[in-house]
Amino acid sequence: MIRQTTRGRSMLLVAAILALLLSVGFNFSETGISWFWTATPLIGAGLLVLSGLLGVSYVLLGSRSVRAE
Repeated sequence: MIRQTTRGRSMLLVAAILALLLSVGFNFSETGISWFWTATPLIGAGLLVLSGLLGVSYVLLGSRSVRAE
């Protein structure tokens, strides 16, 4: 049971880091450096919010598993 909880928490952490990295991505081209989501900033903001929510879920599940042991 604890193994599944740890695995689920690990997947949350991976998803949070991936969403964070996607939200702050940049393009490097001959014309210069630009934010990846320049044309659609709402997607970048949504990824940032998603990353925060996944991070909070990760922390809350960690505090729950410590109390359960």
